[in-house]
Amino acid sequence: MSSSTDFWAEIRLCLDRIEIEKPNTFEGVKAIVQAHGNPGKIDNPALFFDGGGGDDRMVDALRLAGWKVVQAEAWYFFTAVHPETGAGVEYIEGDMYPHPR
Repeated sequence: MSSSTDFWAEIRLCLDRIEIEKPNTFEGVKAIVQAHGNPGKIDNPALFFDGGGGDDRMVDALRLAGWKVVQAEAWYFFTAVHPETGAGVEYIEGDMYPHPR
């Protein structure tokens, strides 16, 4: 298996975990993304998801996990809110932030 294949398999595992585990907070999403090779900076609440260029999308994983997209310019620029907790995620070309910031 090539390193490119390994990379995309890890991205798919990350998105699968979001869909299956259904995190309902930004911190829950962040913990899953960080567990799959996207550590981010400890002192920064933001996160970078480096799988944005693939066939599978974070926006779809969040929707399947129960999040509602409340604003979207494109699949790479959206805001999603969890209907039960009110927690929010802002996604801009792979950068992820708690919403509101």
